[in-house]
Amino acid sequence: YLIQIVMLCGINVVLAVSLNLINGFTGQFSIGHAGFMAVGGYGSAMGAMFGALIFGVVQMGIFYTGIDTDWFKLFMGAMMVIAVLFNSYVRNRAMRSR
Repeated sequence: YLIQIVMLCGINVVLAVSLNLINGFTGQFSIGHAGFMAVGGYGSAMGAMFGALIFGVVQMGIFYTGIDTDWFKLFMGAMMVIAVLFNSYVRNRAMRSR
């Protein structure tokens, strides 16, 4: 029980420090922190790698084809929604198998 409390405190400290860096020092507003905490912070290094790869390929593809770059924002929004839905699906399957 004590280890779980310490781990949750550590996670919240990391969240608070990162929000302080983004909001306090740079003056930028981030909704990503709330999104990650809302879904429980689940994810993996492989998921982050594939997400970054898709992000870069699509961004450069849209730029080099001459398509309006606003379509990239629409694509990224759709990819985030798909990622959250897929994450929820995987988490539910993992919980059912226990």
